[in-house]
Amino acid sequence: RSATKIWTVQALKDGTVISGDSMGQVHFWDGNAGTLLQSIEHNSHNGDVLDLAVSRDEKIMASGVDSKVICIERAPGSSSGPGGSKWVMTNQQRSHTHDVNSLAMVYTTDTDGHFGTLNHNGQSTSNSAPKVREWLVSGGVDTKVCSYLVAKMRKYRPQIAYKYPTRAPIVLSRKVRMLSIMRSDKVDFFQLARMDNSEVVPDFSKALDEDKAYLGSVSITSLHNLISFDVSDDGKYLAVSNAVGLLLFQLDLVDSFNEDGEKVQLLVPRKVTIPEDSNISVACSTLKWGKDGLLVCATASGPIHLVRVEDSLQEDSDDDVSSAQVTLEDTFTAHMTTSATATSLPVNQLTLSENGRWMAAGRNIVGKSCVEVFSLQSSSDSGTASANQHWWTLPCMEAPHSCIKFIGEADVDPALVVACNNGVVYLFDVGQRQLSDWSQDVGFPSGSHLPRELALCPDCPDSLAFNTATPEKIIMGGHTWFTSIDLSKRVPLRSKPFPTTHFKAKKWSKSYIQERQRCGSFSDKLKDDLKRDETNRNFTICLRYSGIIFQDFLDKNEMVVVEQPWLGIVNSLPDALFRQRYGA
Repeated sequence: RSATKIWTVQALKDGTVISGDSMGQVHFWDGNAGTLLQSIEHNSHNGDVLDLAVSRDEKIMASGVDSKVICIERAPGSSSGPGGSKWVMTNQQRSHTHDVNSLAMVYTTDTDGHFGTLNHNGQSTSNSAPKVREWLVSGGVDTKVCSYLVAKMRKYRPQIAYKYPTRAPIVLSRKVRMLSIMRSDKVDFFQLARMDNSEVVPDFSKALDEDKAYLGSVSITSLHNLISFDVSDDGKYLAVSNAVGLLLFQLDLVDSFNEDGEKVQLLVPRKVTIPEDSNISVACSTLKWGKDGLLVCATASGPIHLVRVEDSLQEDSDDDVSSAQVTLEDTFTAHMTTSATATSLPVNQLTLSENGRWMAAGRNIVGKSCVEVFSLQSSSDSGTASANQHWWTLPCMEAPHSCIKFIGEADVDPALVVACNNGVVYLFDVGQRQLSDWSQDVGFPSGSHLPRELALCPDCPDSLAFNTATPEKIIMGGHTWFTSIDLSKRVPLRSKPFPTTHFKAKKWSKSYIQERQRCGSFSDKLKDDLKRDETNRNFTICLRYSGIIFQDFLDKNEMVVVEQPWLGIVNSLPDALFRQRYGA
């Protein structure tokens, strides 16, 4: 029998120390005397208590191997101080199915960085004594991230914030039709077949046979999981990073034969040596390959490196090591400031324009500096964009951004598309440092001018896709839905669901009319507008699919969609300590 282990410790202002142990107990200690004051049982299974969190008014949240999250408060009438406080468990929530490994307290802030909330006009409600909205966030083995409103934890159920990864660990190399998937300790590569349109009735969708399409893997032996990666568009180079540093590989496709004697291609990696005297080999939160061997490395500490990887004219002396040359061209630090701690957060999204002239970097913050734009080379047309400089900070939007992407072909000026977590989408003309004509026509902020159904979708948009065959359209989607936005057509009052009988959309029409009636804006003119709007199919929301973790265009009119059914995730998880039972 092993000794009891202490997994987590918290301390209160009055000197009380709280601990969670491997026997499923939450203990309260006198920090001055070192004596045990009280013990509260987290679960009856002796399941480990893995994490504790303390709210601003010193409510204690505890989670562990048992999937529930409990709230412990001071008993009414108990005096403050280590010796006089009595603690009772006041609430428990079971939104997870497996171990809850981590808890964190999150505070709502407005776009100016002050505590408080925003009203319906997007204005701050903060004052000299602002009302703080405090949230508890929990994450566990079942991949879900759930949020709880601390002040009303007993009244409201927790909300599932994320069930799938917000950034899909999948990359397309379009020139060689290769799909790459990052695992915890390796990167797998698959060859995508070409669509056969010569049939009398063409097959418009084709499932990937992973065994036949498998090209190979690059395994990384380390104590740390992989956190970011990218593969060049020509499939020649792989960049991957873990918590220790950056690794580069050159990828070669060689012909071989399988067991049946069929000719197949195999992927052979060779490690690229990074100079030791450079600052390149550091942990990177995001990586992105550009044109002509340019690699953009957003480091975990803040700076963004521009790295050039070029083929060497010398022959490789070692079959396992590439002779490619790696040089550091430039480093961006202008987006980092010391006036606010929020701007020191690492970049979590990178996007490059098709012509290679622009780069945008996004961070998980609200307000100023959430999306930064950089110019990567001189503009021959206007002469206003200098090489490798910080170009523009996007204005504050009414909600945090969830994904960003440049659209437009190489021979046209690109537009930067920014989708927010409330379903609102903006287009920016980065060359002129302003909203695009489409977004100006819609209005700013756009939340009240776009279909309300976008905000009713169960999850926020996490992908933007652009088809070069239809340059006036954008595909925006989440894990359970996607919509086609036609920039050349009028924005409808409401989005139509597809299929129209889907259970998620049954209440859309009723809730829209009821909301208009409550605010007194449901008039005969609005009825006529809604009737005339029935033929407008712009912003139609498709609800037929679920578990979409990746979608992007591989070629003209050819899209790659990767689905991960939720049941497949659940079946791969270990047995839960507690399982809900329903019925007799």
